[in-house]
Amino acid sequence: SIREMKETDPNFRLSQMAEDIEHVVAPRIIRWYLEGDVERLEAHCGEAAFAAVNASVNARHTQKLTLDTNILQPPMDVELKGAKTASEVDSPCFIFTFSTQQVNCLRNEFGEVVEGAVDDIRRVFYAMAVQKHPEPESRVGMG
Repeated sequence: SIREMKETDPNFRLSQMAEDIEHVVAPRIIRWYLEGDVERLEAHCGEAAFAAVNASVNARHTQKLTLDTNILQPPMDVELKGAKTASEVDSPCFIFTFSTQQVNCLRNEFGEVVEGAVDDIRRVFYAMAVQKHPEPESRVGMG
């Protein structure tokens, strides 16, 4: 997979990709998920990933629930767990895992805590499959 990426992008460096995941991609995807920002999630997630996170966000909206958006410890222990070779239409896929420290608190439309607590701090584990954006020049809203 790394060889395939270097064939399509001679400047590709796995270490740089892991750093970008840790400091740019993961924090933003997590924040957008917690905030329920489906527009940005859709712009940066593949179809299957977006369908999964969108279902969760829509369920929260339907029930008029909001997640606490506080991320106390940004992504840490970012680790490459695997890679899949490219198909004829897709670029190689890299699977990273990492964890964050977050406040586990779900509130209803009146601001009342319905699950967790304002001081319920949890380590949350994530897995993220990453591919080169099909249209890198068109990436909008990553900031």
